[in-house]
Amino acid sequence: PTGGGAGDVALGGAFGELGWVTSDDGQLSVFDVSPGASREVDIVDGDPANGTQRITLGVEPRGIAMLHDRPFALVATETDIVVLNTETGTMTGIFPAGSLGFPAGTRPLDIVVTHDDAAAFVSAYSLDPQSPSKTVVILALDATALSTGVGTLSGSTVNLIGPCNPQQLALSHDGKWVAVTCPKSNEVALLDATTGALADIDPNSEPFNAQFSAPPLFQPSGIPSALAWADDDSGVYVGFLTGPTGTTIAGYGNIRLCTLGSDYCEHAVAVHGGVRGLAVDAGTVYAGDNNGYVTALPAPLFKASATTTGLDGNGIHDGTGGCLDETVDRPHAKPCPPTAVLGLHKPYDPLSPALAAGGTMTPVEAMVAY
Repeated sequence: PTGGGAGDVALGGAFGELGWVTSDDGQLSVFDVSPGASREVDIVDGDPANGTQRITLGVEPRGIAMLHDRPFALVATETDIVVLNTETGTMTGIFPAGSLGFPAGTRPLDIVVTHDDAAAFVSAYSLDPQSPSKTVVILALDATALSTGVGTLSGSTVNLIGPCNPQQLALSHDGKWVAVTCPKSNEVALLDATTGALADIDPNSEPFNAQFSAPPLFQPSGIPSALAWADDDSGVYVGFLTGPTGTTIAGYGNIRLCTLGSDYCEHAVAVHGGVRGLAVDAGTVYAGDNNGYVTALPAPLFKASATTTGLDGNGIHDGTGGCLDETVDRPHAKPCPPTAVLGLHKPYDPLSPALAAGGTMTPVEAMVAY
């Protein structure tokens, strides 16, 4: 266990396979996550007589990110960016958020480091819901400042579109893109990791659009809360805390695939609880929810034309309401007629007259395995 509620996890470090976990009691716990281990590690002094010591970071640490080729980690606390030496377990620098370009009234929340260790992207989250932030801060990772705390991690900013209040960040595997959740506007922004500028998610169409969204028919889409890039970086999976209003999964978490080259994240798959974490590995999407489950979802379920022949006992199905309108130029999400809705926890009858009455609208289901 950690000392408080876990905030974020980073893997890596100088002592093998370690998991670094921030918690809301202000501390950092380190765990050996190598196969068969699962034990907490004391990297402060390593003396069993002193008990397992944790690193005290400050006020409510959240995001943590490892540098790739240097022995440092960056942690976003409510007031500062903290630099840790991962070989010694010591803090080498504490940089106040205000000195790094964070707007007044915001805090550093999540953080990712570019592949070349040259920069870090940090979401500037507003603590006042009536005054949402639209800022992501980009830090230049000066080697001297990291190792000694002398100098600064000079920061620049990029402003997102609309009332974003950025939270979660995810760097693509190839290092080209940074995705940003915008819970206030129910969108996901895209940044160019090299230039730090807003990126056009669909450069082949006008106008310029730097933010993914659910189809307008399904707004609000339910607060984006987690991100994970597809294995091939063709798009980013986005977890939501609840389903779209007016659909059969309102109140249930769901995941959408936002594909580069398309303005909308149309096809969704539901899970039982609000999505709190996502990971993708070898064609499987793993979704952790606030009911304590981790759900494994095969990537083909997120194709707009997907229809499975199997169904789990709970009747979980497509998050758009269960139907697609295939009469337009591309499959488009559309609510099912009331008589054709496949409600949660109801058995699926493929011969149901009500479903047949849907005309060109076909049921879309998802097999979910706990």
